[in-house]
Amino acid sequence: MSAAALSSPPRSGLHSRRHASLPPSSSQVLNDLRWNLARPQAMEAVMRLRCSQGLDVASYVGHFYRMPANPTDVHLPAVDSDKAVVCNLQVRA
Repeated sequence: MSAAALSSPPRSGLHSRRHASLPPSSSQVLNDLRWNLARPQAMEAVMRLRCSQGLDVASYVGHFYRMPANPTDVHLPAVDSDKAVVCNLQVRA
């Protein structure tokens, strides 16, 4: 996998076309609607990132829930291939 593929932002589930300069084609709107309704999704997932010695997870960024009692687990109520969670790693000295 290339660095460009890792750095590309995921597609958003929110499509706003109110102030577009050109009217959207009906085929594009139907394609977006079809994808949002038919894409595979996972429900109630739990993610835990494990690190080697000398590395710690400093923080996570994304739409998820972390329980205060267990800060290592990330709870994802619904996740699909268009969502992303970012992990900031910290090197221990």
